[in-house]
Formats: sequence, structure tokens, C-alpha cells
Amino acid sequence: MDDLDGAIDGVLDGGAAGVGLESTVVQVLDGVIHILRPGGITRAQLQKAVGEGVRIVPEEKSAQAASPSEEGGTDSGDAAAAPRAPGIKYRHYAPQGSMLLITGDDPARMVAAVREAAAEVRSTGAARVGIIACEEHADQYTGAADEVLVCGSRAAPAVAAQQLYATLRRCDRLNLDAIVAEGFSEAGLGEALMNRLRKAANGHERRV
Repeated sequence: MDDLDGAIDGVLDGGAAGVGLESTVVQVLDGVIHILRPGGITRAQLQKAVGEGVRIVPEEKSAQAASPSEEGGTDSGDAAAAPRAPGIKYRHYAPQGSMLLITGDDPARMVAAVREAAAEVRSTGAARVGIIACEEHADQYTGAADEVLVCGSRAAPAVAAQQLYATLRRCDRLNLDAIVAEGFSEAGLGEALMNRLRKAANGHERRV
């Protein structure tokens, strides 16, 4: 709604989205399904639908796949070419403030790294600093930032996916200059959730 303010005359509101993230976008080349943008339909669901005889390539490998040319052949995927699907190349649905994504397999190390990163940002003079966290860790960030925004549970990535964009919008309403965000597991729907978090952070990611 914020993006459309002043650009259209009206909106039909159908209520909260069932998934909260845009659709999965794929491209089929030589019998291989390349996931251009992960979404509500997971890689496992695609594999179940098409069978084990069809290979499905995740996003990071799909970026290297050849793109169909206007003549029906393929080209080498020039870096300057337009993206093949919405939201796969540029900073996407990002908050106004700068954002850093902290990822890792050890929750305790990740929490410590988030606190450390928030302190680093504060030391640079950022007026308002926020932390995006899962509900399991939120209490551990007391005093570490001006605002702690809970974005669902690590145990329920589907809920976190539903709440992600609303959480990013809250960052703007709270006038946050900088945000440090926790990463989530990339299993199942978490793959799409992490894709959107990386887009919002514009590639600024620190793995611990």
C-alpha cells in the first residue's frame, strides 16, 4: 500500500495473504527446472510434483543458466541484461534504513553477532537502530537496539514469511536508520524467506 500511495485510485483488499511471499518463478531449460525466484511453492514440492527424474536447480545455480534469446537460442547471460523475473536482481522490498543480515547455524553465535553488529552500527552515530529477530531470541536483545521487531518463530518459517513485509514496513514507521536482522533456516519455505531477507539487505550479509 505504501508503494501505491498516490499512484492509483483504489485498492480491493482481500485480507492477509496465505503465504505472504510472491510466487515461485521457474524457467525450464533442456528438461531442467531452474528456480529463478523461490516462493510459496518450495523446491521439495516441485520435486514431488515432477518426479525424481527431473532435476531442479536452486537459485544460486540458476543465475548461471543460459537465457533464451529472441531468436529462440540461448545467450551467456550478460550481467547488464534485464533480470528474467521480478525481484531477482536488485534490492527488493527493502526498508529505508541500511540493513545487515546475520546468518549462521549456531543460534548462540548468531545472537552474539547480532548484538555485536548493532553495537558497531550505534558506534558510527546512527540515530535509531533496530533488530529483526525471531520470537525465541527477542528477549536476548534487550538494550541492544532502540527497537526489537519480532518476525515470527524459527520453528514456524511459514509464519515468519507471512510477517516479513509487515515487519520491514514497521522499520520505516519507526524511523530506523539501520537494521540488523537474524537469518532463518533455509529448509522448505525458509529458502524463499531468506531470499527476500537477502534482497532487503542488498547483499549485506555476515555469516558466523
